[in-house]
Amino acid sequence: MELHESAVVNGDVTYGHLVIQQGASLNGLMISRTGEKPSGYTDPNAVFVFNGDWKKVQE
Repeated sequence: MELHESAVVNGDVTYGHLVIQQGASLNGLMISRTGEKPSGYTDPNAVFVFNGDWKKVQE
């Protein structure tokens, strides 16, 4: 899947391969079909917020 600079996605994305261009917006979970770890830049604040929200969902 490739998200171009003007793309706006509201919802979860399940992908095999994902490319997000600068300016694209993805508001949801990114779920890898292969279970791979993210590569490249990841926002540590976003990961922290996700982990906190995920714990709330599991309760």
